[in-house]
Amino acid sequence: MPATAAQPDHLGTLGLAVACLLPALPAGWKAAGLRGDIFQKWAERVDVAHAGLTERAKDELLNLQAEIANALGGPGRSFSPAEVIADPVPLVDGAKRCADILRARDKLHARFRRHRRLGRLLLGVVAVYVLGWIVATLHYSDVVYPTWVGITGIAVAGSAVFAGVLVFIVYATCESQLARAEELSAGESA
Repeated sequence: MPATAAQPDHLGTLGLAVACLLPALPAGWKAAGLRGDIFQKWAERVDVAHAGLTERAKDELLNLQAEIANALGGPGRSFSPAEVIADPVPLVDGAKRCADILRARDKLHARFRRHRRLGRLLLGVVAVYVLGWIVATLHYSDVVYPTWVGITGIAVAGSAVFAGVLVFIVYATCESQLARAEELSAGESA
């Protein structure tokens, strides 16, 4: 029997609802395992990078110490005012490099912890999306009639999509920061 104005066609509405739910299924699956995946991918690498950054900072400090000793005449050498007024730029550059390395090292574990929290956050975002989907589907399939219910469902689901995009941006930023620290620990320039 064809749909009439008195009897709306719910098949199209339910088809659209299922199509809107489909992206949530793999997103929920990925969110459930994201924390473990991040830990497995980065835990050992973060420890190695931390040790590498510590070693690199120590080397930079030793180089800076030698440069300062050379600039001031060094131990056992006589004081020369001409050498003391030499250009301090190489010393400042070395100190800045060392400070950048130590800053990266000190932030490394906090960034890793923040990165691991994204899995739990993404799982919450998927749950909110599904809740909005349920509310909107109930309204548009004429189970619940007030218009504000449908608008609320769409708004909640849309907000969850926006939050999911933000989580992806934070994920990419965290990956980039951890990779940068790893590169810096391997001796690439600060």
